[in-house]
Amino acid sequence: MRLDGLPFLLTVDDAVWSFDSNRPTYASRFGELAPHLPHRFINLEIMSALKLNLISEPHLCIEFRVEEFAKTLPDLIDDKPFFDPEGSYPVGNLDKFLQPYKTESHNWLVTFWSFLQQFIAGTSPEHDKENIAALLSPLTNCCLLPVLENDKELLYPLGKASAVIPQQFGADGLNKEIISILHKHGVAQPNTKYIYSTQIGLTAEIMRLTGCMFGGIQQPHSVLQALTLLLRKKSLNDHLDKSEGLSVLRYLSANINSLKSGDDIRSTVKALPFFINFCDKQISLEGKSVYVLQQDIPNIDMDICMEKQNITILKSDYSLRPLFEYLQCEWLTVEQAYCKVIFKDFSNLSLGGQQMHMKYVGNYLSSFRHSHSEESDMKRQQFFERIRSLAFIPKVGHGQLFPPSEFYDPGNKIFKIIHEDDKFPPEPYNKLEWLSILRDCGLVTDLTNEMLLAYAKMVAANAQQGLTPILIDQSKALTDHVLTTVSGQGIAENFTESIKQIKFVVPGNVTEPLERLHPQFGDRYSNNSLRFISFHNSVLHKHQELVWTVQNLIPEWINNYAVHKITKVNEMLEALGVLLDPDIKSVAVNAENIFQSFKQSSLEEKRRKVEILEEVSIKLFEHLSKFSSNDKTANNILSRTPCVLIKETFTLVRPTQIAIDVKSEEEIKPHLYKLPNEFGKYVAFLQDLGATNEFTAAQFAMVLAEINKGSREQELNPEDIRACCKAMKGLMTMVKSGQSFSEDLFLLCQDRKLHHYSDVAFADNESDLKRIKEFKRPLLIDAGFLRLLHIEMKESLQDLSQLKKIKFVSEIVREVVTPGQNVPCEFANKMTTRLKNPVFLNGFERIVRHCLTLPANQAKITNVDETCTGIVRVLKGIQIFGRDRVLTHFTYEGERIENSENVVPFFVENTSAGGCNSLKVYISSTVFFSESDFSETLAKAINKLALELLTPSMCELSSIFYRPIAGINEYLNGRKIRETGTDATSSFCPTLGTRVPRDVQHLLIQDEFVFYPQQLVAFELDDPFDRNERGLPTFILVEVCARLDADNPSAPILSAKYRIRVNREGEEKTVQASCLYAFARSRETPNLQQTAIVISTRPENAENENTFRQTDAENSRENDESKQRSLIDIVEEMKRLLKEASSQSPEELKKIIRRLCLKWHPDKNLNQKELSTEVFQILQHLIERLKKGESIDDYKISKDTDQASASGASYTRTDTEFDDFFDRMGERARQYDRQQENYRQSSSRRNTSGYHHSNHDYEDFFRGFTHQPNPQPEEARRWMRQAKHDLRSAVNDGTSGLSPSFDWMCIKCFEASKIAIRAVQYARDSNKMPEFAESLTSLSSDLNDSEISCLCRELDSLITSIGHLKYPSQHGFPQVPCDLYREEKATSAYQLSDQIYERCSRIIEAADDEFD
Repeated sequence: MRLDGLPFLLTVDDAVWSFDSNRPTYASRFGELAPHLPHRFINLEIMSALKLNLISEPHLCIEFRVEEFAKTLPDLIDDKPFFDPEGSYPVGNLDKFLQPYKTESHNWLVTFWSFLQQFIAGTSPEHDKENIAALLSPLTNCCLLPVLENDKELLYPLGKASAVIPQQFGADGLNKEIISILHKHGVAQPNTKYIYSTQIGLTAEIMRLTGCMFGGIQQPHSVLQALTLLLRKKSLNDHLDKSEGLSVLRYLSANINSLKSGDDIRSTVKALPFFINFCDKQISLEGKSVYVLQQDIPNIDMDICMEKQNITILKSDYSLRPLFEYLQCEWLTVEQAYCKVIFKDFSNLSLGGQQMHMKYVGNYLSSFRHSHSEESDMKRQQFFERIRSLAFIPKVGHGQLFPPSEFYDPGNKIFKIIHEDDKFPPEPYNKLEWLSILRDCGLVTDLTNEMLLAYAKMVAANAQQGLTPILIDQSKALTDHVLTTVSGQGIAENFTESIKQIKFVVPGNVTEPLERLHPQFGDRYSNNSLRFISFHNSVLHKHQELVWTVQNLIPEWINNYAVHKITKVNEMLEALGVLLDPDIKSVAVNAENIFQSFKQSSLEEKRRKVEILEEVSIKLFEHLSKFSSNDKTANNILSRTPCVLIKETFTLVRPTQIAIDVKSEEEIKPHLYKLPNEFGKYVAFLQDLGATNEFTAAQFAMVLAEINKGSREQELNPEDIRACCKAMKGLMTMVKSGQSFSEDLFLLCQDRKLHHYSDVAFADNESDLKRIKEFKRPLLIDAGFLRLLHIEMKESLQDLSQLKKIKFVSEIVREVVTPGQNVPCEFANKMTTRLKNPVFLNGFERIVRHCLTLPANQAKITNVDETCTGIVRVLKGIQIFGRDRVLTHFTYEGERIENSENVVPFFVENTSAGGCNSLKVYISSTVFFSESDFSETLAKAINKLALELLTPSMCELSSIFYRPIAGINEYLNGRKIRETGTDATSSFCPTLGTRVPRDVQHLLIQDEFVFYPQQLVAFELDDPFDRNERGLPTFILVEVCARLDADNPSAPILSAKYRIRVNREGEEKTVQASCLYAFARSRETPNLQQTAIVISTRPENAENENTFRQTDAENSRENDESKQRSLIDIVEEMKRLLKEASSQSPEELKKIIRRLCLKWHPDKNLNQKELSTEVFQILQHLIERLKKGESIDDYKISKDTDQASASGASYTRTDTEFDDFFDRMGERARQYDRQQENYRQSSSRRNTSGYHHSNHDYEDFFRGFTHQPNPQPEEARRWMRQAKHDLRSAVNDGTSGLSPSFDWMCIKCFEASKIAIRAVQYARDSNKMPEFAESLTSLSSDLNDSEISCLCRELDSLITSIGHLKYPSQHGFPQVPCDLYREEKATSAYQLSDQIYERCSRIIEAADDEFD
């Protein structure tokens, strides 16, 4: 930047300028090349003086290079032709642009080439070609190359320098000739006077420069470029003779490898007008396909071929072959020449031309005739292949020539039967020697699939107009060819898909009987003959009986192929869509068509058709039974089709109207039938279609629906009425046995019409029948019509209502009180007073609350208090009226039913006012009635208004209406109805009658015999000791009601009797005190010295309290548990009890002894073994004395020493009679001891101890009765004894001589199995005893024993139900159970029941062992 802006710049025009870095100047001695820009060239002396560096200071001065020169040219020479890359420019035209600057064109051009030399000087010649091309590239389009063209001085664009051919003095031969030809016709030469000056001469740099730029004879591309320029200037047109042109072509052919490949070069060569065609004319090859033919081929009329086909044909010249191949000319053989060129326009040739060419072809073919070489045969065959389309054969009646391919081989039978005579070669070409040649030349000999398709379509189209013998022959010939010839060649999928749809096949006709039974399927002509059919979806003729009404049958003669199982033919038939085996749905539809047609025939026609129909039916059933099981569509069609023939009546019925295992008298003709014998082998098939073993509820409903449809709401005739009655009874029987159905239902009514079930009503109260005769709604027929009792029909209709809601008269007819005068009535006043009594109201509320808190009702209500208040409000709103006579009548939909009046002793009427329901009670003052009946009726009415929420306590509810007011609370207490206000969850509510669990029997107090009312105690049902057997006793939970001798305190306690309640139903019984046991519960077993035997008396205030309280002795025992009792006191108490027991019966004495022994046995009291051993030895001694009849009063224990002192007192037993008893007692004591230990461990978390007797204290204890398993093996064994007895009895029934009762044998086996299963349930948990179930499978479901479940299912399937075994009504008339249950079933039932018994025995034994 040191000179930027300084005025030190002196240019060649001697002007001074300031240096400007934005506009550097040029440093060059060739500034005269840009004479219009002298100010842009720096004075070289100044440049040297200023020491400017072109490299380091390019912003001030730059070198003047070719690129910079190229930029200055457009401003100097403003002439577009000078810059035309394809043109030329006269040298003289430069002067007008240079003279203004006093520059001559000659000097300027010489300076330019000198300018170029400086860039060559000093460089290596090795890369001159690339370097010079790069140097000149900015000037490629500029006309700066001086040349001489026909003595004209011109400038060529530098890019065309290669088209300039200098004179080469050393050339000879063809090259010399080509140079001469080129220059003769105007190819440019270099004009050297403008390239270098004579003063300087030809420098090495100029020679290097021009040598790389100019073309030469050794460069075919430059020659070709020079020729191209001549063509553009049209200098060659009509100026180059054939020899010159041929020389140029030969030069190019000889140098073809030096030419660059590419479409541009190839097009350039083709454009040369030097080529000689087949007609000896010079032409170019532009725009046409070029063929090269052998020279010996006649050239006559070849111009016609070239003109018609727009092609060029050249004569073969092997010297030019490289060039022809380079130009992609097609070199044709003789065969190719004729087939591809000459024969194409053979018809356009002159007659002479045709004859000459055919003569040549003949001669050519003859040259191969005697040659048997493989090559000759191949050439001959190739030529034959190529002249197939040559038209040289005349066609009869046309006067024209046609190629062999237009004619068909007369030896093919399909061609012969399909085509007319003019389609075959005429004489002499139909001779054998000609045919062999024509077959090689394209005569149509092979029948292709496409031709077959065309022939088939032609036959199908012609057949639309009607059948002729020739059409039938054509159809058969084509069909046979397709199945035999084509199938043998392999199956083409496209062909079969196309031809199988074409209707060209003669259909197969069914036999005359089948045609009479039903017309054959298919389109017909007006004369009723069948039209042609297609292969697709047709069926083999041998299956005609299966599908003739729904599908086409192929001709019968084709059966031979299928019968003989010709594999290829069968494969072809399948590919053509022919069904070798008919589709099962089509067979079903065919059956439907046949049977419907028969059904619509007249009676006379049916008589004629019935035999063939029977034969066809058997064949149809035979086929359908094999293949229809998995086809739901076919089964649906057949199930709705009347396809079962009742031959004797010419009737067809649906499979759903058929039952297999029924008697003839069970049929309901013409609706339900027994399966005809001839169809017996198709039972399984018919069952799939809806046939049943016995008539079902759905079938009976179908009968009623069919009769209703036919009756059209008219009265039924007697035959239909009988059928309806039979169907209704059967329907009810099936529904009662558990069957269901979905069909619509119509029922026979008293008006002798069928009505929809939703429109009818049944008089469920038989006594109402006379009162509702004027009822508008249709009433069902009386039970007598169905041979049923009224109650049986009612029960059946109730069962039916689970499926189809039948309206009962009691549900839709309302009985109301007929208006009348109210009168005073004592019972009405009494009941009105009771309803207001607080005690009664409290009892009522207790019952309501009890029911509302039951689990079954909790899901039905949201608020117990609100619901209870509403129900009590209903009670308080009851109005009771007296009448002399209570008269009622029926109303239906608000209208009175005439003649429905009735006199009743009382009537409860439900009335509604203001949206609230209330009860009005009318009581007759003159008619006697039962209070319990009245109470029950009123309770039911209240429960109905309470939405049936009070159902669980209906017994208690009806009872409080007639029980004394004072006894209501006691009664409800006994029924375990809680007081109002108590929490339902706080009561343990043990169920009376529950068996005491075995594992708490050790908690029974053995030496307590005084009990108080409402105390829960254990009652001994059984003790194996009484039978000298081992095992634990059985106890049940009971409630003490009262002591019967409570008014006599001095009465012996062991002789006392108690009234106890043994179950929740209130059953009571009287028992001895020795049979009752109080419960004790503590965390630790009480010390024996703390538990003296208690003899209690009744408290003085017992009369005023309704219950006993604990006696003083009991209070003393509980309050002074820590006090030690002496052995003397214990012995004295035992003596007192033994003396009292000895005055009772021997059984009572034995029971007391057993209880005392169990109390003091050492094995039961291991924690106090010393005391218990001593007491037990004394007890044994006292028992022996009693047995000997000796007194025990003198038996004493010294108070000082606590030892026994009495005459004969001994602690060692001398009598062994009780040995077995004490052994068994020891075993039980040890069991109780184990129970005690287990109980102590499980009760370690409890905080209570001591003995408890009140209900509340027992709460936790008794809750375990139902919340833990409670096995009762003794009870289980008791049930098993009964089961075993029933089995023995069953055997007796089956082997009782002349009249065995096999049905009762089945009943007893069934009951024995039930009892055995019940026994297992007792052995596992008596708290979870399910209700008796009708089904063994249901009863055994809780056992979780697969063996028993399997046996029960088998026995259930053998014996449907006990009702099925007992009642004739469970069977179709006239059968009774004993007809069905015979020896075979009875034997099977016994075997199954015996297995169930044995399995149950093993389970019970295992459960007992586990407990022990």
